[in-house]
Order: sequence, then structure tokens, then C-alpha cells
Amino acid sequence: MAFKKRLVASILVKDGIAVQSFGYNEYLPLGNPVILAENLDRWGVDEIVILSIDSTKKGIDPDLHLLSEISKRVNTPIAYGGGIKNLKNVLDVIHSGADRIIIDQLYFQNPSQIKMVSESIGSQAVILSMPCSISNGKISHYNYISKKSEVVDFHSLPFMKEYIASEFLLIDHLHEGKPNSFSEEMVKYFPNEISLICFGGISNSQQVERLFQNQNVVGVCIGNFLNYKEHYFQNIKLELSSSLLRNPVFESY
Repeated sequence: MAFKKRLVASILVKDGIAVQSFGYNEYLPLGNPVILAENLDRWGVDEIVILSIDSTKKGIDPDLHLLSEISKRVNTPIAYGGGIKNLKNVLDVIHSGADRIIIDQLYFQNPSQIKMVSESIGSQAVILSMPCSISNGKISHYNYISKKSEVVDFHSLPFMKEYIASEFLLIDHLHEGKPNSFSEEMVKYFPNEISLICFGGISNSQQVERLFQNQNVVGVCIGNFLNYKEHYFQNIKLELSSSLLRNPVFESY
């Protein structure tokens, strides 16, 4: 039986405050990330992604205090990214309440560390974050530290054969914060066996349903648009076919 798709919600944290992000360039404050996480938990999202978007750039470690506070207050699985530079950071994040870790810069800076991490906590707990864009028929990875893009062939990178991560967080960084603008063609640049969570500019149920028609898209992550309207997430779930979504209620035996 095929696994059903997931609706994931993101919280972007900058200077300890939850923010709305627009194309990795502009930010608007939202407030306390703990309160936002409690709201998402209450709304029944399948997973909460917490990204500390300034930790790596500032060279600081993951915000373990924030992560611990959130994990105490929610039952929803948590994936955390930001400031993860080595195996110690990874273990600290897991021990502070994250179910999975999200890695971006570490793969390109020190890929051998990724294999060590995967062997330590299991590949199912590792997500690789890939901010990307398409230009002239080619896909590029965006380095948010250097603010430069580099063309990448995702069919030939080593981790594609080693399975050191369970999923990719595929971020359309150019369209982040812009409604209904995720570049759906990016999905085709990845091997079918690579599971993708799509993020950036996804704002309505029609777009979500189209993405879910791709076999390797296992989840869609929504960020900014959850904050615009009350019951936004619940309405998207109602508009989607129930056959696509994971059942949030666990059966007891």
C-alpha cells in the first residue's frame, strides 16, 4: 500500500523571533515561535519544520533552548535545521526534542560528516535542504551564505546513490513568500527514487494537489500563507482529496 502524502508547516526563526520570509531577502516579524508551534500542533499539521535561518550565517550553534521549549508543548513531529555543523550538534538537536534534522550547508562544506551523521542517527532522520531555482533549462543550488547559485546535476551527486538522507526539502528560494508560484517543473530534475518535500510559494490546495500527483513528492511544506487567514490549513485539508493525505488519527490495537 502506498504511503499517503504529508502536509508540513514551517516556522522560520531569525534572532529568536518567528518571521515571514520573502525570497531569502526580506523578513517580517510574526512573534513567539513557541506560540506559533502550539497553533500548528492544534491545527493538526503532519510535521513542523523549524529553520533557524541565521544560525549558520552567524556561526552559532542550534537554538537548543527554543527547540526544547517547543518540543515540550507539542505532540507533532519536529524537524529542525540551522547551525548544524557536526555530529555533536546533531545529537544535541535530537536530544532536545527534534525527531529529524535538516542539513544544507554541511553537505557542501563537509560531505563526509553527512555520512557519519546518517550512520549515527539513521538516514530516516536526515533531511537535506536544497534551495533551488531554474534558469535556461537547468537547475541550480542556491547558497544563502554566499548568495550565489551553482548548476547541479542531482542525478550524479554522491548522496543519490548512498541514501544518506530520507528526504529532500526542495525550496524554491526565488518564489518564497509569493502566492501560488512554486516552480513545479523543479521536481523533474530529481531522480524518482528521491523523496521530496516541496516548499516556497505554495499557497492553495490546487497547487498542492498537482504536486502530490508526482510520485516522489511525499510532502508539501507551507509557511507564510498559514499566517494570513484563520483556518487556512484546515481549509486546504478539506479541499484536498482524503485519499491523498495521511490520516492524523492513529488506531489503537
